[in-house]
Amino acid sequence: RRAIVAAYVAMTEAAARCGVARSLDETASEYLHRVLGVAGAPPAPTRRLTDVFERARYSTETIGEDGRTLAIACLADIRAGVGVSA
Repeated sequence: RRAIVAAYVAMTEAAARCGVARSLDETASEYLHRVLGVAGAPPAPTRRLTDVFERARYSTETIGEDGRTLAIACLADIRAGVGVSA
């Protein structure tokens, strides 16, 4: 769970540096739509990272190694899509 949350936080910090900071009262889904509309992040990995983040952060379901691997891969795809190195 920590790696998934860390990947999501890295995405939000990168988006904030591009002028799209997440508001305290904004849900992850609301923020997703704003990031896609303004920051130019690639839609598929941004949606997948947000989804796995919401499951890791807010559900009691078991999130295994597959979730961690997915989050890290999505973050790499997002960085590549917006031209930011790791």
